[in-house]
This record gives sequence, structure tokens and C-alpha cells, in this order.
Amino acid sequence: MFLLFLFQIQRNEIIQALNWTLVHSLWQGMILSVIAGVIVFVTKKSSPSLRYNLLTGALMVFMIAVAVTFGAQISKAKEAANAVQTIHTTQTNTIEPIISSLPKSTNL
Repeated sequence: MFLLFLFQIQRNEIIQALNWTLVHSLWQGMILSVIAGVIVFVTKKSSPSLRYNLLTGALMVFMIAVAVTFGAQISKAKEAANAVQTIHTTQTNTIEPIISSLPKSTNL
């Protein structure tokens, strides 16, 4: 039962990290679009290969930013899951002795 609880937490960590990465990628993409617009505006008379290389570099920076964001979010999710697991273990260890010390009820 406890093993299933751990698998559920791990799956939830990944889903939560993916969701927050998607949210953060929206504003990161907006920043990238502004940067791409500036690159296109500034390099109007430059060679197409220079523009291509600059825009490709900007896209690579965006992909790295999304990967770093996912890494940060998965570590946050793991910290939260560890806190939940600690609370669950503490509550189980605290409640079990109390339950075992209660008097047994008799059938009427």
C-alpha cells in the first residue's frame, strides 16, 4: 500500500513539473518573440545566414531555458513530495500507538 502511495507521488511530481514548465514556457516564448523581432529589425540588411544563425541561437536559448525550468520544477515537486511523505510517516507513527491503546469495543 505504501509503495503504491510512493508511485502515485512520483507520477504526480512529473505531471506537476510538466504543467508548471508549460506555464513558464509561455512567458519565455513571449520574450523570445520580442528578441526575434529585434534580431529581424536590426539585421534587415545583413546576410540571411547571419539572421538564420542568430534566430537559431535564440531558439536554442529558449529550449535550454525550458529544460532548466523543467529541472527546477521537478526538484520543487520532489521537495514537496518529500515533505508530504514525512508528514504521512509522522502521522502514521503517531496515530498507530494511540489506536492500539484504545480499549476494544464489545459487541452488544
